Amino acid sequence: MEKKVVKKKALGVVLIVIVIHLLLAYGSFGPSATSELKEIPIGFLNADEGMAGENMGKMFEKAVLGQDNERVKWIHFGSLAEVKEALENKEIYGGLILPSDLTESVFSITGEEPRQAMVKVILNEGKNEVGANTVQGITGGIIGHMNMEIRNDTLGNMEENGLSIQPDQVMVLTEPLVQQIEKYSPVGEQGRGQLPLMFTVLLWLGSLIGSLMIWLLLHQKNQLPTRFVRTQLLSGVLLAVIQAFSTLAVVGWLMGMELANYGHLILFLIITSFVFFLIQSSVLNWLGFKGWPILILIWLFGLPVVSLPPELLSTFYRVGIYSWIPFRFSVEGLNSILFFDAGGNLSNMLGTLGIIGAVFMVVILASYFKLKGKDLSANPMAKRFETA
Repeated sequence: MEKKVVKKKALGVVLIVIVIHLLLAYGSFGPSATSELKEIPIGFLNADEGMAGENMGKMFEKAVLGQDNERVKWIHFGSLAEVKEALENKEIYGGLILPSDLTESVFSITGEEPRQAMVKVILNEGKNEVGANTVQGITGGIIGHMNMEIRNDTLGNMEENGLSIQPDQVMVLTEPLVQQIEKYSPVGEQGRGQLPLMFTVLLWLGSLIGSLMIWLLLHQKNQLPTRFVRTQLLSGVLLAVIQAFSTLAVVGWLMGMELANYGHLILFLIITSFVFFLIQSSVLNWLGFKGWPILILIWLFGLPVVSLPPELLSTFYRVGIYSWIPFRFSVEGLNSILFFDAGGNLSNMLGTLGIIGAVFMVVILASYFKLKGKDLSANPMAKRFETA
């Protein structure tokens, strides 16, 4: 009989290990392994003025951008100012700008003074570094394709007209269009592009440990539900303030990361930390210690998802996780503070975090009725070990 019990327990342990392993693997590597680029927004501006009734920009647009492509969502703009406004508002990951002398430069290849056309590509690294790199790869491929088309057409025309290639035309023919990269919101070096995610990780884990410790310590003799909830909320505010300053010290001082907009940054870190605390404490108050693994799973599945642009996520991750995960609002807001001089969509992210915080504040206050029927003098951990 004892051997059967031991075998069943061993089988249970093995199954738990397998499940944990699968969750770790799918949570950590699933988003990148199942990524599928779909409708990434890229700005397009054709500033080509044309020449002799020809406009290479329109031909460029028709030949390349007019193709049915589910991977890219081209957004057309009428001026460079409109493109930069869209970049500032984080509506696009980058922009492709055709110069005003595009047609003139292409026609010059067969002339006495051949010159290359400078096609500008603006990357919005602050919105998402991975997304900006994706845009660079897409535009690089398009420009490479157009270079091949222009080169083949020019050589064909030269052959028809009996023209020979001059030495100064060779280099221009090799690369008629040159890609000029400009970064609108550069994240810099030292992995600064990961700073919003890094702050979010530290805040969530700090709040996760802090909320659990506060919840456990509040289980004491003669504890009342009203005092329990009130002390929990006040402790959460204190924890949020301490955590904001300590996290800033770790990232800025110990890790030597270059930071900006300290006033906005401190305030946002405090608000985010407190919202995380409210979420975690709500789960603990209503579900007890058995609800803590849910918070671990949110962290496990959520952080890899928000590190990628939603346009790169599979439908499961984009709809099933990214659409509601609280980390995305933290990462987006920190992006705006660190890389857009506290502009971008910061106010929207603060508003969303405020709504989430208000909802979970109500949930915590309502947990009074749940706690009212519980013995708050017994330590849940000690009781759990005793049961085991």
